[in-house]
Amino acid sequence: MNIILDNRFCRSIFSRRLWLSVVLGVALGTGYMTSLRFWGPLGLSEILFCVVISVMLVRNFRVLVRFERSLSGYIKVYLLFTFLLVLPVVTSIVYFLSEYSEMSSPEYIASWIAGVLLAFLLAAEIRENSIDMRLVSSVFFVVFVAGNIISMVTGYGYYGVRYKGFANNPNQLVFYLLSVSLLLALYYRKLFFAGFPVLFYIGLISGSDDYKLSVAISIVIYFYLVVFYWKKASLGVNVLLFSFMACVFGLGFGPQFAEVLMRIWHQADEGGARIGLMVNALQASAYSPLFGWGAGSFSGLTGPFEGWEGHNNLLDLSMQFGFLVPVVIYGVFAAGMVRALGRREYLVFSVMAGFVVAGLFHFSARHFVFWVEFGVFLYYVFYSRSESSVRLHRSSVEKAPCVG
Repeated sequence: MNIILDNRFCRSIFSRRLWLSVVLGVALGTGYMTSLRFWGPLGLSEILFCVVISVMLVRNFRVLVRFERSLSGYIKVYLLFTFLLVLPVVTSIVYFLSEYSEMSSPEYIASWIAGVLLAFLLAAEIRENSIDMRLVSSVFFVVFVAGNIISMVTGYGYYGVRYKGFANNPNQLVFYLLSVSLLLALYYRKLFFAGFPVLFYIGLISGSDDYKLSVAISIVIYFYLVVFYWKKASLGVNVLLFSFMACVFGLGFGPQFAEVLMRIWHQADEGGARIGLMVNALQASAYSPLFGWGAGSFSGLTGPFEGWEGHNNLLDLSMQFGFLVPVVIYGVFAAGMVRALGRREYLVFSVMAGFVVAGLFHFSARHFVFWVEFGVFLYYVFYSRSESSVRLHRSSVEKAPCVG
């Protein structure tokens, strides 16, 4: 009997599901440590992500080549075709044959391909109960917080008066902070509320106005949904109710609220530079609306094609891949928000709203964590069917046998 128990214990300790979840959590938790990369764009996190993707690819390669006659299947075909075939071709043409070769970055082709593969492979792993996303989220949180405690204690990681931890700048730190918050909201809500003060403190000392705006939006939306959302009414009725209350709020507090928003915007906009980058990114995208310009940075301060990022996920993705790619990706996020609202998962909806807002001011899609979130929402939108899918899925995972 003891031998049987010992064997089961060993299988659970060394199971693929367990160690894959831990490794992915560590990769996420160290992803913000861009200042500690030791070989160009490679650091500990990037190496761990490569390990995770390789292991997932061996198990679920069939998922990538299998076509499903569904919306999710068409999305997979389009994105894989764009990233695996169109991206290398367009990047090569721009780099070798165009006048914009200095702005092209063919060295990032591999990371883009790895990111989209990670998203679809992770969705398949969650679908098959082959990874424990609650454990992933917990490890992500612990490693992220521990890394920041170490940098605070050692006095390392200040960007002038702003705190950045082991990141190259505070913006990178904040995006991972919002990402761990979203995963906890989905998979471990008790830890979300318990850990929120710590995460909020890290966000405050980073001095990020984008973080303050994202959190403020999340809190306001969550408060509204918990207090005023009419559960017995349809979504359309609730939208009308929200519009009415927004008008009342606008008449009563509109000028004061607008003044606060404008102050935050001007502080974050750095003298109007961010608006110029976004406008010029849109112009660059318009010159190649179907396939973009390939991997690289094609916006500018005074005009397009000056080698700058647009500092906006939608525009930076459209510059590199064409307009349809960001529409597809953020369409999945929007569908996830609608589904969360329909399931009365107000915390998920609220945190997701803040996550989306943050992406409007920074190019966070180039980080692997963005594709982890996209993979999670691919599963959430297309493969989880029950009314409280995330909670029920988590329960089934805890009862499921270990996959070694």
